Amino acid sequence: MKLNTKILDGFRFLLALWVAAGHFYILIGGTKFFNIPIISYLLGHPIIAVNGFMVITGFLMTYHYILRESKEPFREVSTGIKFVLRRLFRLYPVYFLAIMAAFFLVEYMYRFRAETLEFFTGSTLTAFGAESKMETPTLLGLFSHLLFVHGLIPHQDSSILSVAWSLSLEMQFYVLFPVIFAFLFTKKTHLKFIVLTILSTLISVLTLSFYKQYFDMPAALIFRMPIFLLGMMLAAAGLGKLKWRYVLLNGAVI
Repeated sequence: MKLNTKILDGFRFLLALWVAAGHFYILIGGTKFFNIPIISYLLGHPIIAVNGFMVITGFLMTYHYILRESKEPFREVSTGIKFVLRRLFRLYPVYFLAIMAAFFLVEYMYRFRAETLEFFTGSTLTAFGAESKMETPTLLGLFSHLLFVHGLIPHQDSSILSVAWSLSLEMQFYVLFPVIFAFLFTKKTHLKFIVLTILSTLISVLTLSFYKQYFDMPAALIFRMPIFLLGMMLAAAGLGKLKWRYVLLNGAVI
């Protein structure tokens, strides 16, 4: 049974618009520039929209994996390898150019951000009350970004291109997805979803309390695994692989 997923394209456009507007709002000082109830909160928290992208990612990957099961059995290692390579080559060319450009321009970008803040607010304090930081690009930052592992290395998650933190997170999920899918959809799918949801949520809550010491953003998969799982559950329920009451139960846990 196929689902109409075209509506997700429009939804992703709205989420992308939210992220872009939110980053611009933060760039010009956030509530230090203007403060409108609800609107300012939403603009100041574009990470909510990023979470929406993660739900959609989990949904679409599970949806297409299930639909292709007859042609590409998920138990075969080659299926997982082909899946990861498809995602990588789809993203990497543009990503590579963006990272290389950012590596040479990052100091100018942060200087521009500080000047923009001062122009709009009269201060170099960010929307979050901290002094606008400056970054000096390093080879560790460059190569960790090029390999998508910057989200796993303390203080590197946003050192070259700050908005690329979520791409490291998504690539971590892509690499592990075939294994996660095979684990969940072999036997006792309902029970496994419950167990994995509870465990991943506990780990996320426990680690989020101190991740700020080492990361600017929740760029490691352990911080956001429950969000991806929610998308996977929605796809599984939509295709009849999981009962909706389990989605509601697990969603309440998340």
